[in-house]
Amino acid sequence: KIRNLGIIAHIDAGKTTLTERMLYYCGALHEPGNVDEGNTVMDYMYQERTRGITIRSAAITFNWSGFQFNLIDTPGHVDFSGEVERSLRVMDGSVVVVDAANGVQTQTQTVWRQSDKFHIPRLVFLNKMDLHAASIEVPLQDLEKKLNAVPLLVQVPLPGLAGVVDLLSMQPILYKDALGTEAVLGNLSELPEAVQTLAKERREALLDTVASLDQEFLDKLVDGKYTQEDILLAIRKLTVRLKGFPTFVGSALKNRGVQPLLDGVVRYLPSPAEVKAAKGTFRGQILERTPEDKHLCALAYKVIHNSSRGNLVYARIYSGKIKQGESLKNTTQNGLTEKATQLLRVRSNEYVEVNSVTAGDIVAIVGLKKACSGDTLIARSDSEEIKLPGVEMPPPVFFCNIEAENEREQKELEDLLEALSREDPSFTAKKDQESGQLLVTGQGELHLEILRDRLEIEFGMKTRLGSMMVAYREAASSEQAHQIMIDRKELNQFLCLHLKVVPEENQIDIEDVESALHGDRFSELLGKVEWNLKDSSSSVYHSYISQFESKGETEEFMPIHKLNPEAKEKLIEELKNSVQRGPVLGYPLINLKLVVEDGIISRKRTSQSVINEAVAKGVRELVEKADPRLMEPIMQTEITVPDSIIGDLIGDLTSNRRGMIMEVKKDTFEGKSTVVARVPLKEMLGYSSMLRSISKGEGVFIMKFQSYEVVPDVVFQEMFSFH
Repeated sequence: KIRNLGIIAHIDAGKTTLTERMLYYCGALHEPGNVDEGNTVMDYMYQERTRGITIRSAAITFNWSGFQFNLIDTPGHVDFSGEVERSLRVMDGSVVVVDAANGVQTQTQTVWRQSDKFHIPRLVFLNKMDLHAASIEVPLQDLEKKLNAVPLLVQVPLPGLAGVVDLLSMQPILYKDALGTEAVLGNLSELPEAVQTLAKERREALLDTVASLDQEFLDKLVDGKYTQEDILLAIRKLTVRLKGFPTFVGSALKNRGVQPLLDGVVRYLPSPAEVKAAKGTFRGQILERTPEDKHLCALAYKVIHNSSRGNLVYARIYSGKIKQGESLKNTTQNGLTEKATQLLRVRSNEYVEVNSVTAGDIVAIVGLKKACSGDTLIARSDSEEIKLPGVEMPPPVFFCNIEAENEREQKELEDLLEALSREDPSFTAKKDQESGQLLVTGQGELHLEILRDRLEIEFGMKTRLGSMMVAYREAASSEQAHQIMIDRKELNQFLCLHLKVVPEENQIDIEDVESALHGDRFSELLGKVEWNLKDSSSSVYHSYISQFESKGETEEFMPIHKLNPEAKEKLIEELKNSVQRGPVLGYPLINLKLVVEDGIISRKRTSQSVINEAVAKGVRELVEKADPRLMEPIMQTEITVPDSIIGDLIGDLTSNRRGMIMEVKKDTFEGKSTVVARVPLKEMLGYSSMLRSISKGEGVFIMKFQSYEVVPDVVFQEMFSFH
């Protein structure tokens, strides 16, 4: 009787408010918190409460109707999509909160595609139905058109949101108090005729949709022999199979519709025993772990540093059992063994100690000092060292330098950043080899500002962030071949490499860009290495063989395809490293393939240092011949502002920021419109401050990565002179 679920949505759709109401009705809270008042249980970080947004996905365990809920409230801001990604990795189901006044928004589409990636059954909650601009029709149409989903509306709202009508039982649920704790079942025949008509029409539409997707229910519907239980079971079957999505209505802020949604989680979302088995690999073979399996198998999906307990490793148990004090083997880290000194039930930032946890559960583990997000944990004695797929994070698009205000704390800063990167793998920290500066990379300006704030508030470390910079890339424009020869007998060095570079266009479509951001296809953008050699005669070798023969040195040299496996692996690794710095401005190379076509090595004089030098020099010279270009990230940007400044905003985007306007949408809220545009990320640096100024604080915008494109010559010349 477990439900592992998440709450996911666009920013400000009401996720955290809904979660607070769930906790209140389940008895976990004496009174519900309010985001605007900064007193919610789930948003417990200082930055979350002051900014009014969710930054870190928070987990909590509570009970409803005899079922244990392990619930995760996720961020809605695009800068923290990595938090959503790793949370979805361990969910069995989710509730997608949709703003009924604005319908499906950009981040709604993002989290929906992320849920599709992990095959997660979903319920939909049409929130904010109390607003004048709210409707059922707009979000239902959006679900169908924008998400290609089949909504199964199981409720309709009563006028003034005095309650809802359950379309399965055809009974109204009427609220008697402001907090929504007193609800009674009414009689549909006593409601206004318009409500009765709407409920009957919606029920008929629901039954028709279910019947069109489920043959067994269709047969019962045709025969007229079906019960309320038959409808429920058919909807549940469609939900678990991702063919339909039960849709509820209400207002979390006004305490309406939350208890029926909780019942819906129990009714329609799967238990851990009903989801697909966890699949991993062991010695090249696919292994599966189900809740019935006695082998322990758990995935560490999140690491948090707690000031009093140390590292807390959040883990989903797929099979077996963990006992407090048990030693766990980390198969992702080559069998590293650590002891689980404590097992904790989680309530946001509060914890309750337990002695053991079993399959299907989510728990926080104390004592695992080296475990990282995405690691697989098994029993120490288990010889079947299964390794589950890890947690993939979106690539960073912003970076800047960071330094401690007190120079003597710089080493401590580096250690703190290393610890925080274990908590949040979507940001990285590393030293630039040329400048010696410490660089941090992240998903956006807000992401890195939060990082700075955490360092000061949680660790007392004051830092300075440099100006935000953009994660440019470089690419070759033409196919070229190049030969690099190092022959220094006096230094005992020799290597000849024949390399080729082949441009490869980025084939990722706009509709599929989320898979590029979240690991499935992003590797297709990066420079790749191909070993295109056959065990046959080497043309390069034979072109030089005569001079070797005259010196009696033929035994020393051999074609490169005869490299031993270890040396070959090191050469390929060095080639992969070489694409990390392009010849233009030192950014990584993308959209190309490096091919090793031929070469000669010396049994005596080809050392690793020679290989490193030849590869670095050869790749640089090769790409320089291939007319390299600087590539910049292009962002899909949505900006919502009052209609009074829409003209100025569009003018600024097109004239000053190289933006291309794709669409202007009139929002449901009166007096506002949303501009959808493609804009280079470089031009959006510092945009939030400018937007606040011109819109008097009413404007909001979100961005998401779309593609890499060539930097125009005029812009490049400005950058080149700067560098």
